[in-house]
Amino acid sequence: MWDPSYGSSPIKTPEDTTLYNQRVAKMAQVLKVRFPPASGDLAVFTHATTSFSLAYGLCSNLFASLQEFVDSMPAIAPAGVIVVTIDGKGHCTNLTQTQNVAEVVECGETEPYKCEFADSPNWYWEDPLGSGPDKCH
Repeated sequence: MWDPSYGSSPIKTPEDTTLYNQRVAKMAQVLKVRFPPASGDLAVFTHATTSFSLAYGLCSNLFASLQEFVDSMPAIAPAGVIVVTIDGKGHCTNLTQTQNVAEVVECGETEPYKCEFADSPNWYWEDPLGSGPDKCH
């Protein structure tokens, strides 16, 4: 929870790319503070785009650039899981994606999705290259 009296971070609407990038950066920071490594395992449930953004926010230290991160991640489908391993000092040590469960059990009609970095560098996290051709909308 973001706040003991409220279940999620307030979202200013309409949310544009800049506001989204600010929100996911704050989300990663709040999770690190709110759930330090000593608190044990943590499960966060969210949508595909946000799961990539949050994973990068928690594990950016493992990648030379946002593009390296995005290019290394396979598309994620419903019931897909990104596993983030954080050591006792709060540093991300591993990031993996499990098999997309919905594909294995053949349920649902939503295909795995991932916005390619070249299509819109700013899609998951603020990047100096900006929004690009915005082919992800």
